[in-house]
Amino acid sequence: MMMPRRVSPVCAVACQRAWVRHDAKKAVEELYSKGVLSYCLTLDANADDYVKRIFGANNYAIIDNVNRLPEKLPTLFASLTA
Repeated sequence: MMMPRRVSPVCAVACQRAWVRHDAKKAVEELYSKGVLSYCLTLDANADDYVKRIFGANNYAIIDNVNRLPEKLPTLFASLTA
C-alpha cells in the first residue's frame, strides 16, 4: 500500500504562491488577448521578485510605503492616461 507523502508547510506555501502567480499571469494574458491592458500598483516592497513576470516590464509600479501614495498617484495616473 502506498502512503501519501507529507508536504512540509513551507513547501505547501511556496507551491501555493507559485500557483497564484501563474494564475495571475494567465489572467493578464487573457485580458491582453481581448485588448485590455493591465497595470499593477503594489505596496509590496518585495514585488520585484514576481510582479515583472506577471505584468511585464513596464506595466507595474512599486510604492514601498503607503504614506507615499498621495504624492505618487497623480503622476502615475497622468502617465497611464497620457
